[in-house]
Amino acid sequence: MPNGFITIDVISIFPGMVMVVSLLTQFTKKTIDKLFVNRTEYVVYFYSLALCFFVSYYKGELAHGLIVAIFLNLLNAVIVSLAAMKGYEKILSKVDYDQYSQKVLKHKL
Repeated sequence: MPNGFITIDVISIFPGMVMVVSLLTQFTKKTIDKLFVNRTEYVVYFYSLALCFFVSYYKGELAHGLIVAIFLNLLNAVIVSLAAMKGYEKILSKVDYDQYSQKVLKHKL
């Protein structure tokens, strides 16, 4: 049995990051909406970015290759925020499947 529900080891893996970002967003979304007119996507990305940099700092990855670490944290934050927002479904909802399948069938024939 683990000693704590959320530890740095849990946060440093992808599902743990998605879980923490989702929880932070759900608990603070209404408060932030009252203070600012915003979009939830920005809040989720900010939490993802902050968490990625926190884990990188904790592991000591920022000290060795700062430029590479910053670039990788920016990309990782995008992936974590898309997963936390169900970005896959959001992206696919904009695809017109009938038009896409007709184009694919035309190219194959």
